[in-house]
Amino acid sequence: MIIRMFIDIFDFITVFNIMKLNNNDEEKCLMAKKPKYKKNDRAVLADLSIGQKAKVIKLNTIDKALRRRLLDMGITEGVQIKVKRIAPLGDPYDIELRGYELCLRKQDLKLIDVEVLS
Repeated sequence: MIIRMFIDIFDFITVFNIMKLNNNDEEKCLMAKKPKYKKNDRAVLADLSIGQKAKVIKLNTIDKALRRRLLDMGITEGVQIKVKRIAPLGDPYDIELRGYELCLRKQDLKLIDVEVLS
């Protein structure tokens, strides 16, 4: 009796997880289709793919502390940035600028407007 109850619960959880996966498949496909920006396109830094280079145009942040932190790390207008790596779950990004590598959260990269160079 107890074993049968555990089997029923396991079956319910399995069916629920399969339904959940099927509903999320469409979202995963949408997330996987990241547009590849071409030269001279404008985008935010978080939208670039691995290996793409860009020039910083503007920092779109109202938070003065975050702006100061980004400026202190060398992310200023006109600097060239290359996306080196992206973590498997999409956050953080590893970028290269001014001869060193820097890891930043995707949330912070969405505040940086860039012009794609390659």
